[in-house]
Amino acid sequence: MVDITELDTAVGNIQADILDSTEGVEYFDINVITNGWCMIVEFLNIQLWSSEEDDREFDEVLNEHESIEGFLRKAIRGELDKMKKIVV
Repeated sequence: MVDITELDTAVGNIQADILDSTEGVEYFDINVITNGWCMIVEFLNIQLWSSEEDDREFDEVLNEHESIEGFLRKAIRGELDKMKKIVV
């Protein structure tokens, strides 16, 4: 299970990398939404992760999920790849 501190750290690290790589573009927000029981992470209003439906890979040998930061980075890259295909 991911606690809010771990999630906050992961989102902060990713947000800092986004700001650095875009030279300060601020509209690529990652939002953490919680009602006290459920946590949701969104990127550009696209839900990437939810504590209710944790889609991270589980390592049977280590008996743990992949890191939330790694999962979110992978999910953001996937969404950006989809956006690259948009033709306007």
